[in-house]
Amino acid sequence: MMTESFKNLAKSTSLLNIYLCEATTYPAVLAALNLASFPRQIIHVLVNPKDYQISSHNHFLNPLAESPHLISHLEFQATLHKDPWDIEPDMRRVDVAHNEFGRHYSGYKSVTPQVSKLAAKLSSVKEVSFRGCDTVPRLRLCHGCEDAWVGIFAKNTYSNLTHLDLCGGYVSGSRLRGFLKRHSGTLQHVMFDFVSLTDGNWCSIAKGLQKCPNLNYLDVGPDTTTGRYIGSLLQRHASSPLAISLPKKYVTPGLEASKLQSDDSHIDVILRNTKDVAHWLDVFVRYFATDKSIAGDCYEAFNGYKLPVYHEAPLDKYLEADEEA
Repeated sequence: MMTESFKNLAKSTSLLNIYLCEATTYPAVLAALNLASFPRQIIHVLVNPKDYQISSHNHFLNPLAESPHLISHLEFQATLHKDPWDIEPDMRRVDVAHNEFGRHYSGYKSVTPQVSKLAAKLSSVKEVSFRGCDTVPRLRLCHGCEDAWVGIFAKNTYSNLTHLDLCGGYVSGSRLRGFLKRHSGTLQHVMFDFVSLTDGNWCSIAKGLQKCPNLNYLDVGPDTTTGRYIGSLLQRHASSPLAISLPKKYVTPGLEASKLQSDDSHIDVILRNTKDVAHWLDVFVRYFATDKSIAGDCYEAFNGYKLPVYHEAPLDKYLEADEEA
């Protein structure tokens, strides 16, 4: 029945993607698509390391490796770290360095050789997403996130890549810059949301994005001036400002106001065309600076655990500048 359904949908313009979020669905859906000789990449596949801790790799990963012509979007998902208020008081200190559910912490690696080989085999995907372990930087370096970048993203080239989406994780700035450089000719859509650089800085990343001629969508998350307690772009080391002060009368188009709750809101910095992206990146690079982040202060208050110091690129500084910028 599934095969016949896919045959009927082969020419449908409404069917944009099929999201496979459970490993148990991989074999049946991919088998049906192949039997239907489905003509285009349609699968958005979620790879979560915890799914393979209790199950055979081959049963779930082989169907993916055998069907690269059907997979358009590769998403790697770490199990999110719980917020401190969701953890029992006597478990808060233990939870900082606990990962029985695949949570990232020092010394933890999740990418097996089979998963790494799969990522290399899926080199024709158009979209890549990395969902890290947390929005708050609780570690100086997360070995789990580092392992994901080394094993899946840093060493691979995705020849048709148009979309890159990084959210809530630790990433090496130098490796991310190298990834952007390799894919500069194809990238069109980039999103960074609560990403912590363990080396390098966001100015260097912005310079890499400036070399992507087709980039027409850039989302760098919320600014920190209207109710947010954490910046979206964080880095391990402070950066000195490249200019004394910002010009005064420039307003970046394409920003979205999002309602958090009845008495609070924030601004998402989202640029939606090539001109706006280029202009915002130019201002960001020329007047780049960082502030010490207050991310995680609430976590320290809960369990007394000392979080590492990170520095954030305060996006609000790039929302207003001079017409001559």
